[in-house]
Amino acid sequence: MKVWGQIMSEDRKALFKKFTNMRHFFIWPDGIGFRLIIGFVMTLIVSIFLHLRETDVDYLELGTPAKRYVVAQVPFEFPDDEAHSVKKQQSVRNIGTIFEIERDDIDRLRLQLEKEILISENLNSETNDKIFQAADLLVKALLDARFADTKTLQAMKKAGLFTLNYEIFMPKSSSEKLPKDVFYSIQKRAFSQARIERDVYEMVMKYFDNQTWQFKEDIQAQNALRKTIVTTVPKPMTPVSTGQKIIAQGEMVTSRHVAQVQSMKAAVLENRKLFQPLTFLGSFILALVFVFITWIYLKIKQPHFLQSSKKLALFSCIVIIALIISKVIERLLVGHTSHLIDIVQYPLFVPFATILIAVLINTELALFATAILAVILTTTLAVDETRFLTINLVASLVCLYSARHLKKRTEIFKITFKGWLACVIVVFSFYFIDDIFFSKSLVQDLISTFIFMFFTAILCIGLLPPLESSFQMMTSITLMEYLDTNHPLLRRFSIEAPGTYQHSLLLSNLVGECAREINANSIFCRAAAMYHDIGKIYTPQYFTENQQTGFNMHRLFEPEESAQLIIEHVTRGEALARQYKLPQSFINIIREHHGTTHVESFYRQALKNAHDDASLVDETKFRYPGPKPRTKEAAIIMIADSAEAGMHALEPDKQSEEGVIEHINAVIHKKTEDEQFTHCPLTFEELNQIKRTLIKLLTPRIRVPITPKSEEKHNSEEQIE
Repeated sequence: MKVWGQIMSEDRKALFKKFTNMRHFFIWPDGIGFRLIIGFVMTLIVSIFLHLRETDVDYLELGTPAKRYVVAQVPFEFPDDEAHSVKKQQSVRNIGTIFEIERDDIDRLRLQLEKEILISENLNSETNDKIFQAADLLVKALLDARFADTKTLQAMKKAGLFTLNYEIFMPKSSSEKLPKDVFYSIQKRAFSQARIERDVYEMVMKYFDNQTWQFKEDIQAQNALRKTIVTTVPKPMTPVSTGQKIIAQGEMVTSRHVAQVQSMKAAVLENRKLFQPLTFLGSFILALVFVFITWIYLKIKQPHFLQSSKKLALFSCIVIIALIISKVIERLLVGHTSHLIDIVQYPLFVPFATILIAVLINTELALFATAILAVILTTTLAVDETRFLTINLVASLVCLYSARHLKKRTEIFKITFKGWLACVIVVFSFYFIDDIFFSKSLVQDLISTFIFMFFTAILCIGLLPPLESSFQMMTSITLMEYLDTNHPLLRRFSIEAPGTYQHSLLLSNLVGECAREINANSIFCRAAAMYHDIGKIYTPQYFTENQQTGFNMHRLFEPEESAQLIIEHVTRGEALARQYKLPQSFINIIREHHGTTHVESFYRQALKNAHDDASLVDETKFRYPGPKPRTKEAAIIMIADSAEAGMHALEPDKQSEEGVIEHINAVIHKKTEDEQFTHCPLTFEELNQIKRTLIKLLTPRIRVPITPKSEEKHNSEEQIE
């Protein structure tokens, strides 16, 4: 049972180890899982961008000559205002004059009736009241009555208007009697709802009948009728077939042309069927093609880049920001309220991504990103494809070339200004091709391109710090800031350990040249070398370069104790770097610049004390904790550090070029034999190039006077390790 339990335990351990490896492979930040997620997100964002592309329809400005010939891209119908205007005119053409009776005539007869009734002795007061009531009803009916011809009444009925008070009658003169049938129609309306005796209202009717009335036009009623009928006329939709001319170049733009273009744009959008799954699938496949092309490029040209989820995420983030900015600005330019696309003909979006990628990652990837992003934007945005592609590529390439040696953030303004000067040349060439020497639109294009490049600089400067900190990237700009001798840690370094500080200054120049020769990051090497020995600040007296009196402090300690004092400068340097918030890449250099080598001089001393019996010496107490160098830059600093420090210990008979060559060869051979370069991508050719560069740079130093004291030689060798 015990054996079976042991087997089960071992199986569980193996399973757990396998699961851990799989988890590392799929979930860890640099695992394939993270990279697949980044690729999927990138594909999804690009597909949405491609799917929501703006409809490329020419914009026509009312009252200006058309800049180009415009034809219908798809069949559509548009609300024809001109035809609508004609129909409205036709709808009111049959409306004749509307007449009404002069109010003064009606009031005059009403007053006469009252006088006759009041002076009459045959009527009592009750009858008088009934007569007055009947007279009021008839007067009201006469005042409300309107007279028009048959066509006018038909038009009113067709429009659904109230015609109860209208009578078909057209007076031939301004003074005329009402026909019997018309008068009785008015009487019927007046007394149909009233409870008045027949003899009463007949007496009133007889008084008002056979009167000659004064007629006048009711202008207000006529206008109201025309306005009402006009509003009821539906706007006709005129069909336009594909390929049909909308407007010719130079033709004055009317509201009809504008309506046609707007309707065509709506028809194009409807035909695109944005919300159909198949159309989105097409956009997704196209985005997948672009992402696959990017993967192929990285696989061939920059395979190490594919292994870093951090760099992939940064690259994707910059591209996505560029796409979002371009889409937002496009919506502003082609909006319905302010169509500025004809004023801003050459929007510049690509230089933004080019500069950020060149500064944060590398120029080779920035060049590829410029090309692929220019293609995506050209095929998607509502722009003049050829000219947009040309001016964005030219401006981006000029900015890319200028950004290679960027040292300060403010230099981005100079870079974008150079990019704008290139745009000026391109814009002038476009106008010369169109046989235009100078125009108002030329000035607009120059101003708009300048504004784009100016805001590109502002955006790049504003986004650099958050992108650097979020993705832990070290740019040349930041590295130059760390090289500033006014940095608080470097000021402290120069005061508390001046000898080591001078050694770091010299080493910084050496590694910078070596890195440049093998195309490594020379600025990073220079900056990291300045901080690689900061741990010596705590105990500077234990290191020869800081011992001004020449007294060797290590005479007071056993070899094991001295070795530990020397090794401690690595761990203390790491702690100090974290205290001053130095980048992780600097901390890696501090830990790796000695790798896992021996503190050679004290190890030999310990062996000597043990009569060369290695079994009596604990080798681990004389080795640095490591790790071994994992980058080319760390390997360069390790080699140059040992080579430079060892120059102080050369014997007088080695003070020659051959001696320097022998010394550097010995340093490299010892590190190689100790397998210190097994974890970094340094090739033999690059190793030889580093050796040649160090020989060239260190040979002049053989003329520097040295002390022959063996003790100082002994202590200098400590620093090699």
